[in-house]
Amino acid sequence: MASMYGVEGFHFSTPLAPSSWVGSSFTMDVFDNFTTFDFIDNNANDNALTPNSADRIVYNGVSHSVSQIYVIGLTINLRDGSTFHVPAVSGANATGFRVYDLGGGSYILRPIDNTLTMPGLPPYAAWDSFTFTSYGTTPGTTMTAQNDPFPICFVAGTLIETASGPRRVETLAPGDLVRTADHGLQSLRWLACSRLGPVQAHAHPEQCPIVIEAGALGHGLPLRRLKISPQHRVLLAGPQIRKALGTDEVLVPAVALLGRRGVRRQGLKSAVDYLHLLFDRHEVIWAEGLPTESFYPGPQAMLTLGVAERVALRKVLRTASGKLRSYQPARPIVAVKHAEKIVNGLEGQPLCCPRPADRSTGMAVVGG
Repeated sequence: MASMYGVEGFHFSTPLAPSSWVGSSFTMDVFDNFTTFDFIDNNANDNALTPNSADRIVYNGVSHSVSQIYVIGLTINLRDGSTFHVPAVSGANATGFRVYDLGGGSYILRPIDNTLTMPGLPPYAAWDSFTFTSYGTTPGTTMTAQNDPFPICFVAGTLIETASGPRRVETLAPGDLVRTADHGLQSLRWLACSRLGPVQAHAHPEQCPIVIEAGALGHGLPLRRLKISPQHRVLLAGPQIRKALGTDEVLVPAVALLGRRGVRRQGLKSAVDYLHLLFDRHEVIWAEGLPTESFYPGPQAMLTLGVAERVALRKVLRTASGKLRSYQPARPIVAVKHAEKIVNGLEGQPLCCPRPADRSTGMAVVGG
């Protein structure tokens, strides 16, 4: 795979020597430090970053040689005040984090793949900060793509069910009442927009919207063509889902549906606007008649937000006690690879339940 672009991680700067990180009061904020960087494999085209070689990390437009790679065990401090420990373990089942020394007290932190599949690992949205607990070094590390760094959002024009009927997502504003599956009408707390232009789409086609044609998931759903970001999750439900996964309802990323007839990735010739909708909880809402998730505020979702949007979101998430509100998934979440296997095994079968009879499907568009 060689060079990689848009790699997720956390950037931090500190005058403390790495050997002083453990046992000190040094902590790193998750939200503020979440970032992306590029890995340029100039050394051996082997997808491995070697310190003091021709390999480079490009952060904030500046190319850096990595002088050292540190092996870190740390504690994830959660928003609810609890903690989760990630030990630095070597070998085939290695866990922990790697820190890349960019020089001048500047560092990139990134989890090892196995860390993200540790039993009991809290969802990203619950993470608040890191405290380092162990420290070592390594002669090199393999770079792998862990997660798609794209947010949970709707394409402009998507019809969302509200108290006044279906409305185009871009016409909504904080305070508007949106219909949810679990808690009735809920007030929209925050809305933001990210734009994907054709130049960016050409460089990163994996960021382009997923298109789900009307009726593609069974029982006539969605009611109309639905366009959402690749990592936006939709609700799959029914006896076939229980048979495959042991639970009636799950949330799966739209990108996992690409093997399904009537689902495709859209090519872009012009810019597309992605819109994010946040509530007091992670909710299931209706978009073009299909149950989908609302914005789930974790580090990954911060990627396409500008500084102003991040500041505004933190104000919304902060409680009276000063802590950031903790979000729990509205339904069990299935990872992309597992979801792909389930979806491919259910080709021709409905992936969702019939739309509830008490929800109108013929309401006029408001704000259109």
